[in-house]
Amino acid sequence: NGGECTGGSPNGDLRRGGPKPAADHPGGPHTVAAVRPPTTDDIDAIHRLANEILRAEGQPMVFAREEVVEFWDDPHGDPSVDQVVIDDPDGDGLIGWATVGHTPSGQRLERAFLDGGVRPDHEGQGIGRRLLEWSIDRATERLAATPAHLEASVLVDRADGDDGRRRLFERFGFHDARYFDELLRDLDDLPEPTSPDGITILPWAPQHSADVRPVANAAFADHWGSTPRDEAAWTHGLSTHGTRLDLSFVAIDEGTREIVGYSLNSHYPDDIDITGRRDGWIDSIGTLRSHRGRGIASALIVRSLHAFAATGLDHTMLGVDSANPTGAYGIYTRLGYEPLRRDIVSRRITRPAADQTPA
Repeated sequence: NGGECTGGSPNGDLRRGGPKPAADHPGGPHTVAAVRPPTTDDIDAIHRLANEILRAEGQPMVFAREEVVEFWDDPHGDPSVDQVVIDDPDGDGLIGWATVGHTPSGQRLERAFLDGGVRPDHEGQGIGRRLLEWSIDRATERLAATPAHLEASVLVDRADGDDGRRRLFERFGFHDARYFDELLRDLDDLPEPTSPDGITILPWAPQHSADVRPVANAAFADHWGSTPRDEAAWTHGLSTHGTRLDLSFVAIDEGTREIVGYSLNSHYPDDIDITGRRDGWIDSIGTLRSHRGRGIASALIVRSLHAFAATGLDHTMLGVDSANPTGAYGIYTRLGYEPLRRDIVSRRITRPAADQTPA
């Protein structure tokens, strides 16, 4: 079993993208809102705005202040050019925000991700369209600087059933590309931990971090939309809010003593205010192709569930591509996970691969 979780997102290193680009209700006045780049003085206002949007959408998560701060630490992002905000004309904080994320790949394909939103009391004024226009332009600009022979695409996502965003995205040339499900399991009646023959499951130690990166890149090489992470992006990801290396595990081949699989896990304590649960997230899990079919992913998950329970968590979540090529979905359901919600990823190709024509 190969195993793959990306928190419902194809980028392989984020559990969640935060608020989605906002849909404008039909018939509202179209105003051209002025955008400006944010500064660190806007961190608290962005934090408030993001959570206002999440609550209005009914999204089961809290966007922590630390997650906003991390935009300024991203080795491949610069909020002064990759983000914009819109001020409330009455001086009451922010009414809009957009961000473009791109981690250069240099191989397979290049992708840019869009996030952001509009404060609920200012929807229907054309602000969502204005932010999406800016985001697409900035994403296209960033992608144009990547190798010309690689496919380049802009990605957005929405909750299943969100027809307002579906219409907005379609208006801007996006087409549904993939479905990502979030699965939930309680931490009662856990299966006993086991290790496949010839494999040792170990807690993630500091010396493992650098060695897991090439394993993760190789394990995800045959997954839709996945691109490799360089050392800077990987190191940044391991230090982001919620990441729990103390609850994470690696699988070691006893013959070669090399890492052949891993489970990178997280816990987001603020979410309990919305969900009423203490969730342990299996954020990213992968097994090298050469070692699939031996139960390594299942062993890593079971060890993770026991670690979650031992630290006082009561549920576990993970995200999975519903069309995962490794059969991961079946692995997770056999381990007791059940579907909770679905996000739909839409794509707009800005540059086809050199040997392809636009889809």
